[in-house]
Amino acid sequence: MQERPLKSFMKCLASLKESRFITFLSFLFVTIFLFLSHNVYGLKPHEILIIANKNSPESLKLARFYQEKRYIPKENIIRLDCPSSEEISREDFDKRIARPLKLALSMPGWAVSIKCLLLTYGMPFRIKNTKLNKKKALELQTLKERIKAIKDLIGDKNIPKKKRLSLKKELKGLKNRLNKLESLNTGASVDSELTLIKIYGDYELEGWIKNPLFLWDKDRFNSKIPRDKVLMVSRIDGPDIKVSKRIIEDALFAEKRGLKGLVCIDSRYKKIPQKGPIDYYHLYDKWLKNTASFLKEEGFFVKIDETPELFGPGSCNDTAIYCGWYSLSHFVDGFTWVRGAIGYHVASGECVSLHGKNDEWCRRLLMDGVSVTLGPVAEPYLQAFPPPQLFFGLLIEKGLSIGEAYILSCPFLSWQMVLIGDPLYRPFGLKRL
Repeated sequence: MQERPLKSFMKCLASLKESRFITFLSFLFVTIFLFLSHNVYGLKPHEILIIANKNSPESLKLARFYQEKRYIPKENIIRLDCPSSEEISREDFDKRIARPLKLALSMPGWAVSIKCLLLTYGMPFRIKNTKLNKKKALELQTLKERIKAIKDLIGDKNIPKKKRLSLKKELKGLKNRLNKLESLNTGASVDSELTLIKIYGDYELEGWIKNPLFLWDKDRFNSKIPRDKVLMVSRIDGPDIKVSKRIIEDALFAEKRGLKGLVCIDSRYKKIPQKGPIDYYHLYDKWLKNTASFLKEEGFFVKIDETPELFGPGSCNDTAIYCGWYSLSHFVDGFTWVRGAIGYHVASGECVSLHGKNDEWCRRLLMDGVSVTLGPVAEPYLQAFPPPQLFFGLLIEKGLSIGEAYILSCPFLSWQMVLIGDPLYRPFGLKRL
């Protein structure tokens, strides 16, 4: 897992280092009110548009199954002509998914009413990274040639010292630009790109875009992305159609009875530095510990591991909630799950594939019995993961649905994350604010 600098994001986080979790709850109570006018809260069945792949019979069957179970209007199913593969090119995404969806959502009926998109089994979920366009490719080549020329000049002993210093300064700037160009990434998850489908084509595809609904970003109201243009996006998917159907059935089961069971939080560090600046790894680990403390206060039986090792076999029976790290693309089965369980593992590539024979956490958690999970289709960088104390706090303290809690706790859009689960699933009941 890599860490990527983001000054504005870290400034926001600097104000969240209070030792007592009650500060978070007070902050959450205030900020949630600020978003009521945006209608994120209280997602209703008729506000969901179900997206199925017309080339996949299983996708169509699952779409109808969900529509019937959740009493969604029959007309709220859109059938797209796209490949059934997990990955899709940017060109095909534009042609087969983005354009028809953007057009559909501009229609008078759906333009206002639709607040959430639900993709079904059989829909691609990973957009392939594209090469640099001709203009940037030419700039890249020019930069490399100029850097080589400057290095040769610096090596010339006859160059005056003042000139050499000037060249070194220029070289540093050119290298920074080169690094930026070489690291440009237009790849994304289909799901994350669709959160901005209403304005698709009006923003840069390279890298991430700050989510203007993310509750922990103090600059969200100054975002260039209109908050009312952001859609909730979720997916009901899994290793096979049977698992995908179970996700729906377990959500309905748990809603009626309430989600109850063991909470397992897997942190990595026994101690967090008390002095000096805290790096992002220790900060995320602190959030995991805060989550454990919060859930204990809420009456859950919590099991926390503060060692680098993960929960071993038989450690967590009848688990309702799991969050932990870090085992890259290698699931460690220490769990049995109650129906409706929610769990995600923080690692770089845990949703690269759902349908192969890989050992990634998203696929294995779903096979094992989890009903809600999330993960990246490619390297997302650590700060792209929802902070667990915010995500679970919204579900438990405010009674939000999975779709609502995720869009308010996901830091970036047009990026790598995927949410798998029923967006209407409200595991802890609707609560008054």
